[in-house]
Amino acid sequence: MPERALEKLSPRYVAICAIAAALILDFAISRAFVQGRADMDGTTLIPGFLDVRYMWNRGISFSLFWQSNEAGSLALSLCILGLTIAVLVYALRTDRPLLSGALGLIVGGAAGNLIDRVLYNAVFDFLFVHIGAIHLFICNIGDILISCGFLGVAADALWPAAPRPAQENSSHVN
Repeated sequence: MPERALEKLSPRYVAICAIAAALILDFAISRAFVQGRADMDGTTLIPGFLDVRYMWNRGISFSLFWQSNEAGSLALSLCILGLTIAVLVYALRTDRPLLSGALGLIVGGAAGNLIDRVLYNAVFDFLFVHIGAIHLFICNIGDILISCGFLGVAADALWPAAPRPAQENSSHVN
């Protein structure tokens, strides 16, 4: 059972692996799109649902808090960095492997977006999600990883792991 195998791993190790995997995946896919912009823009991936559309997002999710100057962009980046560090600390301190992995995905996705923000002063979004003519949102791999991480956090909260057996107290003398 995968849950049992996950429970045997160190939660800190799970978090670090999730962060590394998220950053590698985000970097590889996003860079492929950034470098091959002319080749993929406008491509339909799933008819009526998913297209490739290039957009530089100077805000956060759903283009909220759009920044048009460097001071605003720096302030937004510092806030995101602070939140990412807070989630990282939680990911490395929790003793629950599923939660640490989910938090690791959030950290990795946020870090990938933060790297874009530092390099380009914006986040490169390219996956346009829609239902027919109804436009839903445009996102990137980092956003998807953050969303998957939040689903993992919810799963951890809804289905807590089985209680661990009590450890013997080594300082107890008979």
